[in-house]
Amino acid sequence: MSGIRLIYSGMVMFVVRILSIVTGMLLMIIITRNLPVEEVGIFGNINDLLAYFLLFSNIIPFWSKRNIARKERGSVKTGVIANIIISLIFSAAYLLAIPYLFDILGIEESYLLVYGLAAILILEMYLSKAIEAPLHITKPQYIGYGVALVEISKLLLGYFFIAELKFGLYGVIYTYILSNLIQICYTFLLTKEEILKDIIRLSYIKKWLKTSFINLIRILGQNVTVISLLLLFMYGGEGGRGIYAVAYMVASSITYVWYIAFSIYPKLLTGGSRKDVEVILKMILMFATPMLFGIIFLSDSFLVIFSKEYVEARYVLVLLT
Repeated sequence: MSGIRLIYSGMVMFVVRILSIVTGMLLMIIITRNLPVEEVGIFGNINDLLAYFLLFSNIIPFWSKRNIARKERGSVKTGVIANIIISLIFSAAYLLAIPYLFDILGIEESYLLVYGLAAILILEMYLSKAIEAPLHITKPQYIGYGVALVEISKLLLGYFFIAELKFGLYGVIYTYILSNLIQICYTFLLTKEEILKDIIRLSYIKKWLKTSFINLIRILGQNVTVISLLLLFMYGGEGGRGIYAVAYMVASSITYVWYIAFSIYPKLLTGGSRKDVEVILKMILMFATPMLFGIIFLSDSFLVIFSKEYVEARYVLVLLT
């Protein structure tokens, strides 16, 4: 495990995430050219709500990775089973909360089925995080290959469901559900032996849940900003949320530079050094700086690609960047 290829794994993830910027923008162009701004806003709102039901998705995998790095038997299967159980709880909670959320946010009942289908995404995300945990520790670059596969399939599925079949908002949800399923199948093929041959240790679950508050505080802090997006949806309407979604998508592309450091965590767990951190930090700054200025100076050009309706978000894009 100490033989993790730090730079190679990091660059694989970075290149793949650059690819995902391209495929993500192409998918967003397909969405914005085929859906009204209001439905783009509805999709953004679904993502905002899901963020709160996905809070626990990475808590168990975070701790299971530590046990996996120490080669402790039972870590892999226990992590997967625990995350599946948690996903069922949060999916049920989400479905039960939908009627109340519709009343609070003033969402039309015609979107009820679309919001309901999004519960499948909760199940998929929890499962995906759990089964990729052993891969992150042993061969993190394979996660990058999987992301490339998913991003390309997402673009193809999006074109098929949204542009060709004209399924509208349902097409967007189908695209994400099926692309996530492809990722799960790919990851499971690589980790099935570690999962199936492992054992379940309930003592691990108890231990992980006892220490989960440490991660939960950090995750809650990161998701506080979602409240502002819910307020934007309530008072700015679906259109306001839709315009913000496009600006955020362009601005967030710069955050993918972080994936250069994707393999630093398992590297440090298995015997990395301060020098590894310094090398990664320099590489992040080397790529992030030109991306920052590029997005700022070409903000209008980026936004008009999606539609002229979104150009008014130029100042939002600059601030987000």
